[in-house]
Amino acid sequence: MKIKLKQINKNPFRDLKKYPLDTDKIKKLEKSIQETDFWDNLLARSIDNEIQLAYGHHRLQALKNIYGDSFEIDINVKNIDDETMFKIMVNENDSWYDSTSNIDEAAEKAIDIISKKQNKDKEKVTVKDLQSFLGWSLGKAKYSITRINAVRNGKITRDTLNNIKTSSVATSFVNSINGAKKEHIEIVAKEIVKQDLSHIHVSEYTKERLFDLKHPTVQNKKNNITKDVKQKLKNISDRAAQTQLDISKLKDFLNQCSTNDTALLYEIGIAIKTIKKLKEVIENLEKNHAQIISNNLKITI
Repeated sequence: MKIKLKQINKNPFRDLKKYPLDTDKIKKLEKSIQETDFWDNLLARSIDNEIQLAYGHHRLQALKNIYGDSFEIDINVKNIDDETMFKIMVNENDSWYDSTSNIDEAAEKAIDIISKKQNKDKEKVTVKDLQSFLGWSLGKAKYSITRINAVRNGKITRDTLNNIKTSSVATSFVNSINGAKKEHIEIVAKEIVKQDLSHIHVSEYTKERLFDLKHPTVQNKKNNITKDVKQKLKNISDRAAQTQLDISKLKDFLNQCSTNDTALLYEIGIAIKTIKKLKEVIENLEKNHAQIISNNLKITI
C-alpha cells in the first residue's frame, strides 16, 4: 500500500530516546538512496489504524531527510504479532552491525519478555535465558547483561555506553572503571572514542587514565619517564592484553563445546594450568606494585 512517511510509526519495541538512531548510518543511507534510488520495500503491521514499522528505522529517517514527511512510499503491511515484531527488530540490528546500543536494546527488551514469560524479576533473568531466547553466543549475552547491570547500578550512563559503539570495547571499559568518579569516566570514555582504541588496549588505557585523573601529581612525575622505557612497558602491556584476549577465547570455546576426545581434553588442561600459573604471577606482581606505590607516594590503590 502507498503511505506517507509521517504516517509510519516506529516498532513498539524500539526505544528511540534511550537508544537513538545512528546519525552516521543515516548519512550513509541518504547517500546510497540519492545514488541508486530507494528500492527496498519496508515491512509494517497495522494495529488500531496505526502503521507500525517492523524494520528499517534508519532508512525511514533517511527518506524523511531527503524527501520530507509527506513523501509516499510502497510499504508491505502484514499481520505480525508482538514477539515476531521484536525478533524482526533484533534481526535487523544484527544484519547491520553489532553496536553496543543495538545489542543492549535487544537484550533489555528480551529480558522484559523473558521475565514476564517466566514470572520472575528482570534481575533474575540469566545469561543462559537470554542466550537461548535470542540465539546469541554465550559471550554476547553475558557481556550485554554486564553492561545493562552497570547502567542499572549507576556505574555508568547509557549515553556514555552508546557512544562507545563497539560492544567489545564498551564491555572492556565497563569492567575497568570500578570505583571511579563519574566525571572521570566520562572524560576517559570520550578519549577512547576519539582515539578509536581496540578492545585489546581499552582496559589498560582506562585504568591508567583513571589513575592519572585521580592522582594528577603522579602524572607529572610520569611525564619524566623516557620514551624507550615507555615503549618497552607498552610492548609488555600489549602482550598481556593479547594473552587476556586468548583466555577469553578459550573460555568461550570451553562454554560452547563438549568433547570426549581425551587428547584434546589433556591439551585444554595444560592450557588452563599455564593460565593459572600466569595469573598467580601477575597477582603477586600487582600486589607488590600496589604496596610500592602506597609506600612511596602515600596513595591507597
